[in-house]
Amino acid sequence: MIRRLLITVPALLCVFALAQPVRAADEAHAAPEHAAAPAELTVHGDHVSTAEGEHAQGDAHHGDGGHAATGQHDEHAYSIWGDLSLWSFVAFIGFCVVIQKLGLWDLLLSSMADREKAEWATLDEADKLLTQAEGTLRKFRGQFEALDDMAREAVAEGHRDADYTRTDLLQRADKEAAAAVARASFEIERVKDQTLSSLFATLADRVVVATEGVLKSRIQAEDEDRLIDATLSELSR
Repeated sequence: MIRRLLITVPALLCVFALAQPVRAADEAHAAPEHAAAPAELTVHGDHVSTAEGEHAQGDAHHGDGGHAATGQHDEHAYSIWGDLSLWSFVAFIGFCVVIQKLGLWDLLLSSMADREKAEWATLDEADKLLTQAEGTLRKFRGQFEALDDMAREAVAEGHRDADYTRTDLLQRADKEAAAAVARASFEIERVKDQTLSSLFATLADRVVVATEGVLKSRIQAEDEDRLIDATLSELSR
């Protein structure tokens, strides 16, 4: 509040001090215009103007204009009591003296010093926070770069693992396919052998049966006895 008062009062005094000379100059420029206005004499009865009357009126107006200009010049003559700039400066000095006597000047200076200290402390704290933020930013930037390196390494390792896994799977698939083909070939050969063996056994049985039938039809009873005796004699040996 005191600081605003100290700023507002001198500002108003300066405005008034600057406005007074401008106003005086405007009045000085406006006075000759009013004094120089011409006067005309006309006769309404016969609508005729006399030259002598015009000259007399002109002389009278010139005389009145001169007296009016002299009076206005005397009216706007410099006076120390009407000098607003001077009295504004005196009022400002008195205002400063009153502030000094009341002890408000020291209060103002101390408050401004405290405010300056607070602002410097705020700036120092802001600098510390800025430095800390920059350090934190560098730290996290390093961490992000490390994470990027780790991510790239992980992706590269993933590609290597995928290539190795694909190659391993292809090799295993080739081996399993070859083993399956070998087992299938073995089973085919075994089934074929079994089929051929069964076929040969069936054919042999049929041949034996057919041969036995043919032999039975051709061998007589005596031949049967003789074969039996020969077989028994062979077995007895």
